[in-house]
Amino acid sequence: MSISDEEREKLGRQGYGGFPPHQPVDTSIEAAGAIKPKAKSLRTQVYEWVKARGHLGATQDEIEHGMPMHSNTAAPRRCELRNAGMIVHSGRYRKTRAGNRAIVWVAKDFAPEAPPDAPKRKQGPPRAELLATIRRLERELWERCEQLDTERIRANQAVGEAAEERRCNANLTREMERQGAEAIEEIEALKAQLRRHEEAREARAAQTRWPRREPELPFDGGPIEGLDGSDPGAGSINRPPRR
Repeated sequence: MSISDEEREKLGRQGYGGFPPHQPVDTSIEAAGAIKPKAKSLRTQVYEWVKARGHLGATQDEIEHGMPMHSNTAAPRRCELRNAGMIVHSGRYRKTRAGNRAIVWVAKDFAPEAPPDAPKRKQGPPRAELLATIRRLERELWERCEQLDTERIRANQAVGEAAEERRCNANLTREMERQGAEAIEEIEALKAQLRRHEEAREARAAQTRWPRREPELPFDGGPIEGLDGSDPGAGSINRPPRR
């Protein structure tokens, strides 16, 4: 299956700051530098292979086994294609050779489209509203705990007998624990709703994300004008004029 000029232009872009994906350790950086000259060719191979499979798509395990290509090489290329928006989540899953569930990736041309009459998913409250509710509940819980503590102190002062004092303290403690547990359960439920909201937003963003244009570096690695002694301001780059 042929590749358009636009696709070739996207394949030539190198994400992750102009460097292949890597971890911030010396061995990973060295490996990324070694693969950089071949990264575009490898990305093209992976993209052509996935695109040729059409709507069937491929999992990461199928890419590694079917091309074949080592996982340390195929996985970063698939991440680059996903970040560039050239392959997308098909919404389907298949089992790997190990029996684990894996995402099926397809070329963007074969991305699934929701039918026009499909019911819209009910949207939960916005993130800011959820955070405000959590903060309000935490503040109310703290205020209620202080109030119950004050009541406990007053009860201790009012009750002269030790047995009555212990009984009142136990009742207030149980009430504090009960109300605290109820408030904590409500807070955890709201936090779970917030996490689902974030995951849904990230999933929608991943399906519609366009590749970002890499910023041009201010210095291209060439010789710096003035370092040969011909300029009294040698060694300075973009020095502002003296006032």
